[in-house]
Amino acid sequence: MLKSTWSANEKNYTFLKQIIAELGERYCIDQTRVFMAGFSMGGFFTNQTACDHSDWFRAFAPVAGGGPQSCANKDVQSAIMVQHGTADPVVELTSGEGSRDFWLAQNECGASSSTSLNNCAFYAGCAPGKPVAWCTGNYDHYIPNDVASNIWSFFSSF
Repeated sequence: MLKSTWSANEKNYTFLKQIIAELGERYCIDQTRVFMAGFSMGGFFTNQTACDHSDWFRAFAPVAGGGPQSCANKDVQSAIMVQHGTADPVVELTSGEGSRDFWLAQNECGASSSTSLNNCAFYAGCAPGKPVAWCTGNYDHYIPNDVASNIWSFFSSF
């Protein structure tokens, strides 16, 4: 018998919340400036976490992931930078494009965009404090230096 995705995610969320709490107890962490990034399956999980627990993190940066398909709370909005390589043979570019389009709709963004980082489009008209950035490049299923740099720049802007 297969376990539901919700059940598996709840276990992951419990573990994630324990990590946040334990690190908060051990180190001087500003709990209002905690961010989440993930690659590949971690990118899928980052997207879903942005949907299910947007209040746990200030912003999100999934890389080479996909999803979410929907949010339980249809009004949830998250600051998010979605990145995907155009030559990724493992997770198709359409998965990243689907994530981008989901968050553009969820955050009520307009169609126009501007570029200010390495191959990143920032969309206009998003909900206040909930920007959506879409970054691509000619790379496959790995994290190039400019992707990591983009994430740091995005998170640092908050």
